[in-house]
Amino acid sequence: FKWPDGDVYEGEYVYGKMHGNGIYKFPNGDVYKGGFATDKRHGKGVMTYANKDVYDGEWVRGEGQGQGVKKYHNGDVYSGKWKGGKKHGRGIMKYHNHDMYSGEWKGGEKHGKGIFEYADGELLKSIGEWKKGKKDGVFEDVIRVSKQVVYENDEVKTKVKLESTSDIE
Repeated sequence: FKWPDGDVYEGEYVYGKMHGNGIYKFPNGDVYKGGFATDKRHGKGVMTYANKDVYDGEWVRGEGQGQGVKKYHNGDVYSGKWKGGKKHGRGIMKYHNHDMYSGEWKGGEKHGKGIFEYADGELLKSIGEWKKGKKDGVFEDVIRVSKQVVYENDEVKTKVKLESTSDIE
């Protein structure tokens, strides 16, 4: 079926409504392949967006809901729970720069207990609670520590006093 606005549906119908498996193409270039129930995306399905984002997961009444994975065009990948088309519940976001957040989400934002792991820099990870996408309260920050150590034959030498390097020219 083709609509005047450019929408196209090819698939199963029940009593004149999209119901069962099908493919729905939107005029903006978005394409959905999967389950339908009473004219809405419902069940398991894959939405490929015109911007190259891809959501593969569960749908309820036209929105991503339940378990799903979204691969973003910038390389970020979210795997976890969805509600109303937004990240909601437990999930893991792996960012394209190799940072990672594992924890609770609400309404598409980090919200609740979680761990943010940093790929680069002095800070390795932050453990605590987020509110509306921002750190809020007491956090345990794990940082990189640098210390000078003397090795001999691949073994750490203990009780060795290091000489000052300021006299070296």
